[in-house]
Amino acid sequence: MPVNLLIKFFEHLGKPKKANLVL
Repeated sequence: MPVNLLIKFFEHLGKPKKANLVL
């Protein structure tokens, strides 16, 4: 799975904390 897409998706939501949980 492309991590960049996940990061951009969470950045769009404006929730970087959730992005850290995914990583």
